[in-house]
Amino acid sequence: MINQLPTVLLSVCTYALVVVLAHPASAQEFSSTYSEVTGTNCKYLDELYPEEEFGDGADIPSICEGMGVYNVYIYYDFYGNDILSIIEGRGEEEEWFTDMFVEGCEDSQMYGGKLEWRLVDEKPYACIIRFTCLEMRERTDEETGNIYEIFEQTSEYLLVRGLEGYDKIKFDVDVKITRKANEQARILADEAYMKFYN
Repeated sequence: MINQLPTVLLSVCTYALVVVLAHPASAQEFSSTYSEVTGTNCKYLDELYPEEEFGDGADIPSICEGMGVYNVYIYYDFYGNDILSIIEGRGEEEEWFTDMFVEGCEDSQMYGGKLEWRLVDEKPYACIIRFTCLEMRERTDEETGNIYEIFEQTSEYLLVRGLEGYDKIKFDVDVKITRKANEQARILADEAYMKFYN
């Protein structure tokens, strides 16, 4: 039995090493927190900078409080599509990055009003937000027979985007065909972090 002890200890140590290698992130903790991208958490630029000219209408960009050093800038392209940019820093120290929008959509809009911040050990590294994709469709009024056009939802996505320095984290999760889409979006973000940045 004494002669077998080194072999037993070697086997135990080998098993422990395999477990550690199989779970290298066991000491890391992934979690989420949320911020609003609508309502009182946001301010239009004409409120923040009344001396500037922004024109009339509802397409004035806005800035929403984010997390820590991050804010969220919401603006619109020529066609009225929502686009989100994450801002790091304040004032002259601001850095802009991580545009979030649906590519190839006739009209894309934020949906739900919440931005999910994905964290590792309480530090943000990615964002997740829901967008809906709209397309123009022709419809006929049953009473008058008149033909009219209306935007209708054709698809919905969870956009997963890495923050500055985590640009390899980029996924579009199709909500309509993905089971437990929110959970899957988080898994994709976490796995990409583990693969490229751990």
